Amino acid sequence: MSLADLMKEKIEKQLDSWSADLEAAESKAKAKEAKAEKDAADAQLEKEILGKIGDLKDKISEGRAYLEELLGGDDDTAEKVKSKYDKLKG
Repeated sequence: MSLADLMKEKIEKQLDSWSADLEAAESKAKAKEAKAEKDAADAQLEKEILGKIGDLKDKISEGRAYLEELLGGDDDTAEKVKSKYDKLKG
């Protein structure tokens, strides 16, 4: 085997090795990118859920206030509370 053939073989093996390393690094980077995107989506979903929880807590507080108002009032108060309650449900 000539020196040129040996060098050609050695260079081809090195290129194959680098290609394999490149593919592995690219695969690892894509996996990390996918995980980061999933984590970001999870964080956004959690933020939205926490917002909904806050909204529901506010509605519960309003509902309790209306109940207290209703318990201390008469039929006229009941009509006012009903109107407020209908808005709260909407």
